[in-house]
Amino acid sequence: MAEIKQKLDALIDGTIAVCGPRGSGKTTLLEALNDDTNLRIAVQAPSSYAPLEFLTSLFVNVCETYMASHGARFPEFRRLSPLRAALRRLSLTVRDGAMRFLGGLLALGLVTVGVFAAADGFVDAHVGSFAHRVGAWLNTVRGLLLAVLDGNRPWVALAITVLGYCIWEYARFWRFTDFTFLLRWSVLRPLGQCFVAVPLVTLWSPRAVVNWFVGWWQAEPLAAWLAVGLVGSFVCVLLVGTLVYATEEWRHWDLQVFLDKLFGFVPGLVLACALGWVFLDDRMRHAAYGWDVPQRVALLVLGALVVRVSWLRRQPREAALVTQCRDHLYRLQTVQSVSYGTSGSSAAGVLGLGSNYGTSLTASPITLPELVQQLRYTLADIAKERRADEKRLVVTIDEIDRLGTTATALEFLGEIKVILGVPGVHFFISVSEDVGASFVRRGLPSRDLADSTFDDVIHVRPCTLQESSAILEQRVEGFHQPFVALVHALAGGVPRDLLRYAREIVALRVNQKITRIQPLAAWLITRELRETLNGFRSLLREMGLPDRSSEIIFGALRCLTGTLESGSLCENLCRLPQVKQQIGGLTRWKDSASGSHLRTELPATALQRLDEAASYAYFCLTLLDVFAEPDFDQHCDAVPGNQPDRHLERLAMVREELSFSPYSARPLITAFRAAWGLPEVPVPDGGQIATTVDMTC
Repeated sequence: MAEIKQKLDALIDGTIAVCGPRGSGKTTLLEALNDDTNLRIAVQAPSSYAPLEFLTSLFVNVCETYMASHGARFPEFRRLSPLRAALRRLSLTVRDGAMRFLGGLLALGLVTVGVFAAADGFVDAHVGSFAHRVGAWLNTVRGLLLAVLDGNRPWVALAITVLGYCIWEYARFWRFTDFTFLLRWSVLRPLGQCFVAVPLVTLWSPRAVVNWFVGWWQAEPLAAWLAVGLVGSFVCVLLVGTLVYATEEWRHWDLQVFLDKLFGFVPGLVLACALGWVFLDDRMRHAAYGWDVPQRVALLVLGALVVRVSWLRRQPREAALVTQCRDHLYRLQTVQSVSYGTSGSSAAGVLGLGSNYGTSLTASPITLPELVQQLRYTLADIAKERRADEKRLVVTIDEIDRLGTTATALEFLGEIKVILGVPGVHFFISVSEDVGASFVRRGLPSRDLADSTFDDVIHVRPCTLQESSAILEQRVEGFHQPFVALVHALAGGVPRDLLRYAREIVALRVNQKITRIQPLAAWLITRELRETLNGFRSLLREMGLPDRSSEIIFGALRCLTGTLESGSLCENLCRLPQVKQQIGGLTRWKDSASGSHLRTELPATALQRLDEAASYAYFCLTLLDVFAEPDFDQHCDAVPGNQPDRHLERLAMVREELSFSPYSARPLITAFRAAWGLPEVPVPDGGQIATTVDMTC
């Protein structure tokens, strides 16, 4: 993962191959790229594919992932008829509108009842003077308009003209700009909060205390200002300290974040100034304490409405790229058909004219070149937007190694190569070790498709014994080092198999209540060998072996798998010498009497399969000699670790080498057995590779 992050930081864009054996963690690494910094678009290679279908699926995934990251809903294509879909939309609209209307009507009635008394009193007390002032103001405006119309006020006429143009040009956009929101946030909201606070404060605060404070303020202004300054300084220091602590960590000082948080106290400062003006001004203070309950309720409602209006914000417009992705989804997932029709008729007396015209347009299916071009343009636009936010666009293509052979995987890469290399886009493609090796050779002996497709490669190697121990410690408590070494050797360091074997051992320990490693190792190793030999029997059956050879080989494998049939843990440990003897017969099959005959009669592919089975049996026999012996702990402590052949890590190396060649793995097993002082495997006594023996315990 550290290597992947390093390459992401080093490369502006590019195609990176993630190669390794199956189960080594390639998919987990690709999934870890989905974080706050990266927008990950994940696709999996199909087992059988057509380029147009795969790229169409990738394009749809790109559009849906991008729209989901912006909180936009991508279209869900319905299967209803147009009439039923229209009726459903209409019913939803009517139901939603009816609920809103009933709720608004109920709220309006309650508010009207609550503020009726205050409004009625206000009308009785002030409607006369208010109407007089409004009339005088209207007369002034009328006189000004008449003067403008007569041409006596040219500057006023010019100002009115400019005002009309500004309203036409900018009023639609100015209403919800950042400037108007700043005004509503810093002025209108504190004003509404002041309307709410004044009646509540004057209702519960003692008027005598307020009058005393105002008198002291007027009599001793210098002392009052000094006291307010000290209190204000203390509050400011407290706020600054809180803000510094609130910026996640004071060590990571960010001036912009600090200023943003400090500016958030502007409405509170405006509110404090407004409340101070209300209580320091004599007329405002007497008016505030002179209100009755209905007037206070009306002021509270007015303040709540003003605060609510200050929160109004325009819904963000849909980004152009989101609209473009939605259009791509309609084009990729639907067949559009549009029809137009018109008809007309005219009649005058006996004369009648009529015409009718109709046409139907059906969108043609998108072609592969057009699909590739649109996909590249869309990926480039998304990557450009992400780079502006200092983020990345990552496309991961997984499971290419399940396509089959290396040639098939390279053919698939050749088909999708047309979408690679988009500026600003990082492509991560998980491939098998063979494809990664093709890139590493770099034209030796000749250039191939992998060399021209990838910009870099990341090798996911199997775990070491220490890394396997760290993985298991995170998942299983009390999984001691001998058990770690056992599952690490069986898995060859591959994390997927490592966890599978560890789960089986834990299940055995829980169910059988056995904590010693010897019976658990005997059961697990013999079971793995039995299943592997059954797999080899299936492979050899498809090769059409000669009758005599088929009888010898399948008879020997049948006897050996019957010997390896699992009983209880104690039975497996009790009959371990007979089991090891049978496994040794398969290990040395070439040296038996039947082996010389088989080497001359079997085809080369069948001989190679038998050698692979014998090498794996040799490996399992060594595991039994190490882990299933009663003196394992003493033997393990007595073996010095200063030579590589004596370390338990070598067993995982042998398991990995078996996946490359059985012939290169056998010398490693022999060297390990010699380092541990294990006996040499004897040649089978009889003429058969394996025979049925008495396995009673």
